[in-house]
Amino acid sequence: MSKFEWGGAFAAAVKPKAARGPRAARVGKTVLKPTRGDAATFGRVGDDGRPPVLIINSYAGSLVQAAKTAQFDVIGSYEHDGAYGLDVQQLNFPELEGLWAGDRAGWRDDWSLENCIVIAHPPCAPFSMLNNKNKKNPASCGADAKKFEATKDVVEYALGRRAMALLLESVPGALEGARAVHDEFAVRFGYNIYRVLQNACTFGLAQWRPRYWTAYVREGLVRKDEPLPFIHVPTFATFSSIMKDDSTPFEDHVAKTDAQVLLLRNLTKLTAQDVLYTNQDGRMPHVLMHLGIPHDEAVKLSTDCGKFESRSMMLIERDAVAPTLVSNSWNWSEGRLANRKDYNALMGFPRDYVFPAKTKPVEVRGLLSRGVCPPVARWLLEEVSHAVTRDRELPSNGVVWCEPGGIADFQPPVKQRKGLTQFMPELCS
Repeated sequence: MSKFEWGGAFAAAVKPKAARGPRAARVGKTVLKPTRGDAATFGRVGDDGRPPVLIINSYAGSLVQAAKTAQFDVIGSYEHDGAYGLDVQQLNFPELEGLWAGDRAGWRDDWSLENCIVIAHPPCAPFSMLNNKNKKNPASCGADAKKFEATKDVVEYALGRRAMALLLESVPGALEGARAVHDEFAVRFGYNIYRVLQNACTFGLAQWRPRYWTAYVREGLVRKDEPLPFIHVPTFATFSSIMKDDSTPFEDHVAKTDAQVLLLRNLTKLTAQDVLYTNQDGRMPHVLMHLGIPHDEAVKLSTDCGKFESRSMMLIERDAVAPTLVSNSWNWSEGRLANRKDYNALMGFPRDYVFPAKTKPVEVRGLLSRGVCPPVARWLLEEVSHAVTRDRELPSNGVVWCEPGGIADFQPPVKQRKGLTQFMPELCS
């Protein structure tokens, strides 16, 4: 079956009844045109013997971007989630036409993946919710949660078709929370499991984003007791260093900033210059207290600003990275509001990565934040590809060996985003 014949699966999978929200309902109904000049360079150059890649749950295209940058051959980009984000993929990767599936029913079943690597990011909500009020509700979080069924489905799909390897990204809570489930799948299908902890801030991304990967590798490609080698050279960047004055900020941020500055002027003796142009770090109530506003008054001010205790503008000091990107992120640093392209760069996308014209700012940030940082995914794809094809001569040092069932830990030695300057003082230069 050619990719053009298979293209009908995409059209069938994005019916309005399967759509999620107003964005997904528009997928397939809007005429989309490529707007990035480098789109046609997708795919590997020449036959270098590396396995092709099947992508599942890339949302706005984070995993596709990773494979593109590494020049892997992509054989499909599948979604569970009612075609969520596929309109963004269509804009940025039009050369994948015919290889999309917008819903589980559109996934191809009649093939073997024995010569392929599968990389996936099924919903991590069952474990990202462990820190909130739903943590005691097994229906909402943990390995028994309904949303974790998507992860199980991805594992059964990939391992049941004998993929060379399956790489699954989630939040750190899944390391222990899903351990038993993944171990059971490994035994059932005949795979080794390797576990990887990492933080996007060590990949040159100006974001504190700890994540966990489960890497399944098929027995036979590796011995049952064979460790897997990983090489990672940390690189760092501060948030202020990625900010470039080449785009306008999000409209919602401009309006909220103007409103907050007005309240500052009306309710305190502080001016916008006093607050926004200092090398402070934290959300507005925290910053105001540092600047001498009593706690009760700072809390009242944040409430008057729309209960901004958790959603207020985040001031980021010169030598820090940003907190984990979410849909309501609102970052200010070095006397400037972060713009659209800065948020692309924060996740590791090209600065010119595009979204449909009518996509709301909060939706753009949500699409970015729901995915994986492309440089991280690229790194793991390349590391596992080298391991299963044995096409790399390892250096004499700098290799981290992960035993089957073990953990390769690439997290920074500090536990907060502002502490990086103590570990890497050159960030301060």
